[in-house]
Amino acid sequence: MTGKYYMGNDFRRDHSFRIPRPDQSLAYGTPNACNECHTDQSEKWAADWIVKWYGPERRPHFSDYLLLSYQENLSDEEQAKLTAFINDLNYPAIARSTVMGNLNYANEDMVRSLIQAMQDSSATTRYNALMQFRGLTLEDRMVIGLRHMSDSMRLVRIGAAQLLSDFDGSTLDPADRTTFFKARGELEEMLYSNADFATGRMQLGDYYLQSGDLQTAIGHYEHALASDSLLFPVYSNLATAYSMDSRPDRAMETLSTWMDYDKNSGRPYFLRALLQFELGNSDLAVQDLRMAIELDPGNSRAMYNLATYYYQNGNQVQAEKEILKALQVEPGNREFEYLHALILKGQGRVEQANQIMSKLNQAQ
Repeated sequence: MTGKYYMGNDFRRDHSFRIPRPDQSLAYGTPNACNECHTDQSEKWAADWIVKWYGPERRPHFSDYLLLSYQENLSDEEQAKLTAFINDLNYPAIARSTVMGNLNYANEDMVRSLIQAMQDSSATTRYNALMQFRGLTLEDRMVIGLRHMSDSMRLVRIGAAQLLSDFDGSTLDPADRTTFFKARGELEEMLYSNADFATGRMQLGDYYLQSGDLQTAIGHYEHALASDSLLFPVYSNLATAYSMDSRPDRAMETLSTWMDYDKNSGRPYFLRALLQFELGNSDLAVQDLRMAIELDPGNSRAMYNLATYYYQNGNQVQAEKEILKALQVEPGNREFEYLHALILKGQGRVEQANQIMSKLNQAQ
């Protein structure tokens, strides 16, 4: 069993005996048992010996798919390979579900794989398939969620309720309403069963925020931070809840507290910039966006927002500088490309703008 140090001094094994794969160490930087003993040798040395002893081919293993699913800029072939893996019953449900959560479903074949996964014999797989539809419109989510609220497994019914947490159920017919509120009750029971943990309170806050109950959400978020002031995701959600509740002063205070605890994070500055824009404090917002980028040079969204600000205020030269920085971080982003085209048009460079727009239209 390979091991790893946690929190600097806690060495733990990963609780699984596996055939060493130094070839994966070479490709992905993962540990392997060979080099944990042969510390004076390289991973390539270990991988070469495996090939000498056993040949170049390895037996299929779910770890190959797991590791691949975490990579960026997957090719069409790699995506197709992972899509097929999701519904390959030769592999464990938990591995297939993990891969499912790592993918972006950008084409019909991938969406079809999710629909098939929702009929899987494993409740874990069905639940995780449901969770991939959270980005759809409420109307589309209702079709999927209501269909699975009567599933035989509680986990799946809870997942269906999570999918519709922003729907009040009042317009459903009596039969569907009964099923809906039963599943919602199971979801709430599960959430409250973890309320003695700060993370459990955060989940309750998220649930009530999505449901539109701002006061209850704020109460749970505040309770979470009282238990664990370093649970940083809570600050973002609490600030959002305060802002939605027309309490920008409390939102500002929350973000400032987050900055005090997490001095190297650009995220609170980015969120405070958005709030400053809402309040009409553009100069302060620009300062916060620049600080967000300084702390997180990969924050392309902050660059995009800066570019948008300069574009809207007629400074097309500065706007182009900012959007080009964003495109360096995230090449091919359609939203960024579209803004770039608008900026070029604002500069009178109509032909270049039209070329970008034509490219975007062809890619649809």
